Amino acid sequence: MNTLDFKTDNYGNTKTIEIVNEFPVGYYVWNIGRINFPFEEYIPVVRRSDVPFHIRPETLIAVKTEKELADFILDYAHHKKIGWAEFCDLKEQFINWKKVPVDLINEIKVRFNPSPVYKEAWMNEESYKDMVRKHSENMFDSIICNIASYINVTNDFIKRQIEYKTKSKLIDIFCKSIIEYTSYL
Repeated sequence: MNTLDFKTDNYGNTKTIEIVNEFPVGYYVWNIGRINFPFEEYIPVVRRSDVPFHIRPETLIAVKTEKELADFILDYAHHKKIGWAEFCDLKEQFINWKKVPVDLINEIKVRFNPSPVYKEAWMNEESYKDMVRKHSENMFDSIICNIASYINVTNDFIKRQIEYKTKSKLIDIFCKSIIEYTSYL
């Protein structure tokens, strides 16, 4: 049986945890992050409980997988509870994602085509910018949907690949392009 020595506190106490190769049914990813679980090719999984922290620490085991998948799953676990079925689904999407190498940011920029958003007579400058932003966000979501369909992953999977700051910058670029495009018409 392969094991890892997991540091459980700041006093040097450790716990030996078992390593498994398959994600066990009935377990969930423990979303403690890579900084608290520094074993790069492993995902911490536990059984859930109704007690504080909602886990049963005595059930902690480590699932061995490739580093990139382990990091992705740990990051994803901060946003969504991941059990066996979710893990299998995310793993399949991750494999699909790796098969079709896409420079996501570049692909989004290439697929963006500005369309006019006209300022109505009743609109002040702020409401016009709000309307352009909403239009840009809808276009962004549509592009994400197309890319997700092309790669055979979910929209949520693609959105998790893009940092919030990057998404906001892309939408700002879209807004500026739409306003410039509309002004030339």
